[in-house]
Amino acid sequence: MKVTYNWLKDFVEISLKPQALAERLTMAGLEVTALEKFEDDYVFEIEVTPNRPDWLSVIGIAREVAAITGKKLKLLRAARCAQRTKNLEREAWSAQPFGIKIEDKQACPFYSARLIYNLKVKPSPSWLVKRLLAIGLRPINNIVDITNYVLFTTGQPLHVFDLDKLKGEEIIARFAQNGEEIITIDGIKRRLVPEILLIADKEKPLAIAGIMGSKESEVNAATRNILLESAYFSPIVTRRASRFLNLFSDSSYRFERSVDKSRIKDTSNFALSLILENAGGESGRLYQAGSHKVSKKIIILDLDKNNKLIGKDLSIAKIKSIFRALEFKIGRQKKNILSIEVPGLRQDIKSEADLTEELCRIYGYENIPLTLPAINPPGIREDEVLVIQQKIRELLAAWGFNEIITYSLLSMNALRKARQETQDAIKLENPLSAEQEILRPNLLTGLLTALSRNLELGNSPCAFFEMGDVFNQDNEFKALGLIKESCGLLELKGKLEFLFQSLGINNYSFPETLNPAFAKGQCASILLKRESLGLLGKLKQEVLADFKIDRPEVVVIELNLDKLKEAVNLSKTYSPIPKYPSVVRDLSLIIDEAASYQKIVEAINSCGLKNLEAIRFKDIYRSQAIGKEKKSLSLSLEFRLPSTTLTDREVNASLQSLIQFLSQELGASIR
Repeated sequence: MKVTYNWLKDFVEISLKPQALAERLTMAGLEVTALEKFEDDYVFEIEVTPNRPDWLSVIGIAREVAAITGKKLKLLRAARCAQRTKNLEREAWSAQPFGIKIEDKQACPFYSARLIYNLKVKPSPSWLVKRLLAIGLRPINNIVDITNYVLFTTGQPLHVFDLDKLKGEEIIARFAQNGEEIITIDGIKRRLVPEILLIADKEKPLAIAGIMGSKESEVNAATRNILLESAYFSPIVTRRASRFLNLFSDSSYRFERSVDKSRIKDTSNFALSLILENAGGESGRLYQAGSHKVSKKIIILDLDKNNKLIGKDLSIAKIKSIFRALEFKIGRQKKNILSIEVPGLRQDIKSEADLTEELCRIYGYENIPLTLPAINPPGIREDEVLVIQQKIRELLAAWGFNEIITYSLLSMNALRKARQETQDAIKLENPLSAEQEILRPNLLTGLLTALSRNLELGNSPCAFFEMGDVFNQDNEFKALGLIKESCGLLELKGKLEFLFQSLGINNYSFPETLNPAFAKGQCASILLKRESLGLLGKLKQEVLADFKIDRPEVVVIELNLDKLKEAVNLSKTYSPIPKYPSVVRDLSLIIDEAASYQKIVEAINSCGLKNLEAIRFKDIYRSQAIGKEKKSLSLSLEFRLPSTTLTDREVNASLQSLIQFLSQELGASIR
């Protein structure tokens, strides 16, 4: 949004220099991204957030300036125009009856048409030309330039039609017929679909509602009579048509964000007065259809609660003055309670918290005292989610992983490439693009995309992790994802086990499972007390090929952090160093290929050896001599008793008992 310093001064007294005003506006939330001199004026370029369509006008920004500086908003010129228009309406021509037909009042809740006769189309006056040039608009003629001037002044888009080019005495707001065409004022023929709202006469389309008029009905030097349109069009309908046609305008930009319905007629009156001043002519009647009324929105503000949140005691007088400057109405007052009526132009104000934010903004964040954050008293648990995440970050960073942030919106095609289920994906009703059509159901797709791009740029080796929200039809939860290239599955599994130990998590297991994204026999579920936390696995080569990843091994972990945090125990316990030495025995078993390491460990633990302290994996070996469906698994077993030194006889007896048990349970034999 561009606005000039002198244009603002039409509506508010400003004593601040342009540079100082730019700083004050930025501090109040209207970020001034550029300030440039234009002849004897200054042009502010302001970044307007999507929730503040009221800032898409000079008056809207002047209102903020008035509130920030304590000055009064001057709308005298607009008020004079409105009064003059009322007088003109009483003297308006008794023209032939003119009708407005709205076929869908959801798409077009209100439409007004002002007829103006015997005007003269000519170049605009110098003051108007200068204003438009300053904000980057090309002057065309006095009629079109006035509608542009009014649009930027009030935020309400207008449109003018050459009245003599209309067929019949009726304007129709209707949806397009399939295959219908229109040549817009930019000279391009556009094919329409039934989702596009049109303004038409009885024979042809006159405009794409809220976006652009047709070439056939535009005003030119020969125009003598016009129809001035001021209306409200549905933001959703306008946005859909704009995106479908790839056609954008200053009008569509405002209608997409919604305009102030209650001021549509006032804007039409303002434009009428300017037209009569600069083009002559006589005013015809104002015809309208639909309703421009806005329901009242009243919010109760608790001053004690408000001041506690702000951290400063603002007086009732100060609070009232701020809200009145912003055109809020102060209702009946009880003790420290205010009833605030929100103006129709402030569609972003929905709750008491929004009112508190307005007070902070206008009062000035720099005037609110800084305080140190509260210190948590003793007894607060350490395993809060942020503490857990920080510990995870520290460990993964120490192992060479880089944290990444990927988009939470994906394409359905990307999900299919990652071999993930699509039926439970949450689809957006109106996505910005095909690349952002669903909420991500996992982190795998984003991790693969990031790995692919980094390898393409020559960054290798790559190891990434991400912590972010994922979504499915039932819930939303925080997840942790890891991906590493040129890494063995057991190496990553070992890191995960160390991570669990660092977080005080026990009773986890890794049973083998199947997943379409992972190689057979190279994927495991991550269970915690039989509840699934996620997956660990080596990706299939066809998945890597679809993402253009040319690496022999890429391994991935994905965990549900919300479930994980329930098992975290960060409290530290200490035990004395053992008084008696341990005895270590290595055991090499020949066992079926299908028997997993997890199953073997579970079998050993179920044997009930009280002196067995630890089991460690050493090696795995396969050869034709052992057998095609067999493998040799080497383990290191550590035995210890807390009360005495173990003898060889006791250890050997335990070992023989274990070998016999494994032979019976798993068909294992000693190599």
